[in-house]
Amino acid sequence: MSENGLKAARLRAGLTQEKAAEALGLTKGGYIKKEQGSRGMGDDFIRKACEVFRVKPEEILVEMNAPSVNPWGPQGQVDPEKLASFVAQAKDRLASLTELEAKNLVLALISASRRP
Repeated sequence: MSENGLKAARLRAGLTQEKAAEALGLTKGGYIKKEQGSRGMGDDFIRKACEVFRVKPEEILVEMNAPSVNPWGPQGQVDPEKLASFVAQAKDRLASLTELEAKNLVLALISASRRP
């Protein structure tokens, strides 16, 4: 699994990994595994991380699994070719995801679709 938005959120909050782990009730090693994406994040953890880092869930989740193609064109209109690529990336990723990862991807796609 790739990295997620935890690191960016932690850095914006001005916390070290050790302080973040302490605030989230984890060992430093346990936190690092979540930040690196090698250990999953449940709903309760995401809620707590949002409180600690003062961010919205999509700021943690969107970087995790969102397709890298932005489907929006320069005038804020959907670009059909970019949208097709966006959907293809999403389909490829869905095939290999756990249920929690699929849920996170759906949230990321919703968030990405709202951006002009």
